[in-house]
Amino acid sequence: MSELVETLAELACLPDGSAQVQACLHRIVDLVTAVVEPVDSASITVSRSGQWVTLASSDALALDLDAEQYTQADGPSLQALDGEPVAVPETGATDQWPQFRQKARSLGLYAALSVPLFALRGVPLASLNLYARDPAAMRPLIAEVLALYDPPEQARSRGEALPGGAGQLVQGLAAALEVNAEIQHALGMLIGSRRIKADQAYLVLQGIAEGERSSLHAAARTLLERHEA
Repeated sequence: MSELVETLAELACLPDGSAQVQACLHRIVDLVTAVVEPVDSASITVSRSGQWVTLASSDALALDLDAEQYTQADGPSLQALDGEPVAVPETGATDQWPQFRQKARSLGLYAALSVPLFALRGVPLASLNLYARDPAAMRPLIAEVLALYDPPEQARSRGEALPGGAGQLVQGLAAALEVNAEIQHALGMLIGSRRIKADQAYLVLQGIAEGERSSLHAAARTLLERHEA
């Protein structure tokens, strides 16, 4: 398993307030720009005290394009925080965000993809923004990521059709979604069986993980296996 796949899956297991979350997000940007061939610039957008900020970026191009979206209070990096990936296959052809289109073209960035990222609670806490100079090179990655979030007949893509780092990114996003599904299932089981609220179930799961000296994902799996036995 590649470091990018492991890091994306690791993020999905971390408590939302953990200090490790920020380090994980920085590492994701570094890995994406190092190994995902179609991506030329990348950044992480988060919301802090009602303001959008770029937590991590690969370069000034990503920072500038993010800043334009914050100024307009709209754009793919902000829309992805609602929980679904947002693709702009041709920045020069989008009518939805004219200022974004103009800024992207001025920076020489002709394709964009923003993907929601989440930790243990499963609520989007950041968007991973991918910017590229070559729209044709980004097109297969965009198609695979969109398919990942809207799989026909539950057949989730795993990036097998993509080479190198692009495939690793899709595999990592798929792993994160699967980890989160198991954790949310375990939390739901705790809520139902113990008649407790979601925040209490979250604390119970953390306590089980600490008692077993395991990850939260492993604790969730143990709970589910016991329930099914």
